[in-house]
Amino acid sequence: MFGALLERCCALLPEPAHTQQYADALLLLPAIKVWSDWMLCHSSIWNPPPTFDNFEIDSDNDPWDWLA
Repeated sequence: MFGALLERCCALLPEPAHTQQYADALLLLPAIKVWSDWMLCHSSIWNPPPTFDNFEIDSDNDPWDWLA
């Protein structure tokens, strides 16, 4: 979702300053700033992603069954 938001904002920024698309880009910038600040401050939550080696969660499921 963050990537889509960032990609859309980057596509809108080169528009001339008096267009609606440029105004939309300016509305997206604060959301991107807040999201990126949260990601920087809470990197332990999202980075690195959880691994399947943690068998304390969903120990009933076998990864080999998922692949089959």
